[in-house]
Amino acid sequence: MQAEITNIEGCNRKLKIQIPKEKVAEEYDSLVKKVSAEAKIKGFRKGKAPKDVVKRYYKDALESDLIKRIIPSACEEAIKNFNLDVVGNYMLEDYVFQEGEPLEFVINVEVKPEIDNVNYKDIKVEKKEVEVKEEEVDETIERLRDSHSELKPVEGRAAKEGDSVVFDFSLSLAEDNKELISTRESKATLGRKELIEELEEAFIGMNKEEKKEVSVKYPEDYHQKELAGKEAIFKIKLKEIHEKIMPDLDDEFAKDVGEYNTLEELKKDIREKILKNKEDAALSDAQKELVEKLIEANPISVPKSLVEDEAKSMIKNWENNLKRMGTKISDLNENEVIGFVNEIEKEAEKKVKMSFLAEKIASVEKIEVEEKEVDEEIKKHAEAYKKEFEQLKRDYEKIGVLPYLKKAILEEKVLNFLLGYSNI
Repeated sequence: MQAEITNIEGCNRKLKIQIPKEKVAEEYDSLVKKVSAEAKIKGFRKGKAPKDVVKRYYKDALESDLIKRIIPSACEEAIKNFNLDVVGNYMLEDYVFQEGEPLEFVINVEVKPEIDNVNYKDIKVEKKEVEVKEEEVDETIERLRDSHSELKPVEGRAAKEGDSVVFDFSLSLAEDNKELISTRESKATLGRKELIEELEEAFIGMNKEEKKEVSVKYPEDYHQKELAGKEAIFKIKLKEIHEKIMPDLDDEFAKDVGEYNTLEELKKDIREKILKNKEDAALSDAQKELVEKLIEANPISVPKSLVEDEAKSMIKNWENNLKRMGTKISDLNENEVIGFVNEIEKEAEKKVKMSFLAEKIASVEKIEVEEKEVDEEIKKHAEAYKKEFEQLKRDYEKIGVLPYLKKAILEEKVLNFLLGYSNI
């Protein structure tokens, strides 16, 4: 077998391979013999047609089977001979088959980037200092009080900010009075911006059983295409008004909220959780900045197929998140979708680049992932998904998740290691 390799660009390689005519003839004759034994050709008994007739009659099928039989092993041999670290599958670009001649064909493959050195020890990243203000604790306490409040029906007065309201509404386009939505018994708390501004203002001062029409002009770039740039009419009817009765802020409230004996214990726990969240956010920001600087300091080309796969996965996650919120991509403004997909593609390329850089740094610094670290991560997933650890681990093994999980843990360890070099 003869083979030539050409570097096209980045991680792309083109291999021109020639299989000797003797090898081709041996495989082709074997196929012809096999087909001849079962061939049913008009004018001949089964398996008795001359080979020349069989070759003419089954020409395309024989050629296709030959290619499938002979090319894969030749590709594997050529890839091994050139010591290529191939990503994904090869792509057959062209081939020339002529009986009695060598088989020539061309394939395209993508390889992992060759990274000799990574510049990382001189990169500086500043981690944001965090603190917890007393008003942040107070705001959390107020949200807890609100969630533990009781609703009392209101009689004899109009709705005001802070009230919980129950209402019917319909939404129509002003241009043709076409009704798009009609809903009964909707609920909202006024002042929380759960409704669009025009509706919030309309409900303030309304009495039970009162009706109103509210005109709303949607912006041109509104995410729902059927409403973008159009005027809509809301027809609302206020059905019920409820006033919130907040619990007293004392030790009894703390006991109702959780396993606390005093209000001070509750505040202490809230303060610690806010601090932990802020520290996690600061670390995440530092890691993101570090990734940006690493990629900038170490320009590399990465396989396009890996970037495409990563982008598809990220878009799928985005689509699933939209579904959970009751929205589809087709409901969104086209420009908004295009912009978001472009950002996803950029992020996908960064993720793939960081993956290879982290792999190289881990190799240099002897950073490894132990099985117990993988198990700890699976346990976190099991708790989040409310599943048994052993069952989830078996599921992950079955569908091939463990290598990706291990890679994610390795990248996290590399980033945390690098932050030790950084100005933090």
